[in-house]
Amino acid sequence: MENTTQTLDRPSNNNTKIKRIMLLLTLVVVTLAGTWYYLWIRNRVSTDDAFITGHIHQVSSRVPGFIDQVLVTDNQQVRQGQVLIKLDDRDYRVAVKAAASALEEAGANWASARISVPLTLTQTEARVGGGQGGGTGLNQVPQGARREHQVGPPSSGPGPGALQPGQT
Repeated sequence: MENTTQTLDRPSNNNTKIKRIMLLLTLVVVTLAGTWYYLWIRNRVSTDDAFITGHIHQVSSRVPGFIDQVLVTDNQQVRQGQVLIKLDDRDYRVAVKAAASALEEAGANWASARISVPLTLTQTEARVGGGQGGGTGLNQVPQGARREHQVGPPSSGPGPGALQPGQT
């Protein structure tokens, strides 16, 4: 009888092996499930209160405009001073053409003034010097200036209020 008591007191080797295998299998399954969950959740963003945290870097151009081309891709490393986008330059080309035409108009006005100022000076000298009553004609300058102010400056052609040649 001694033999049967010994077998009842000692657990069998098969039960111990099965328990160890089950424990090891459970650890492997839990490890695999945890790894899968970590890999799945690490790129997901979720929030209950609609607030997120992150790094904010302001990127702006020196001039306003619409983007024509993007020269970088997402998550690409860039260097300081590197061109990231190209802006649509149609608005600026129109502004340059408008400025060029304004410059051309100013040049034409200047050329016109170069011609008309000596002519006006000659006409004024003739009016002042050719006054009636002898003397230098200085007494008639204010009256002539008043008349020119009322009538208006001489125009390029005859019209209402325009002075005709020889008229004072």
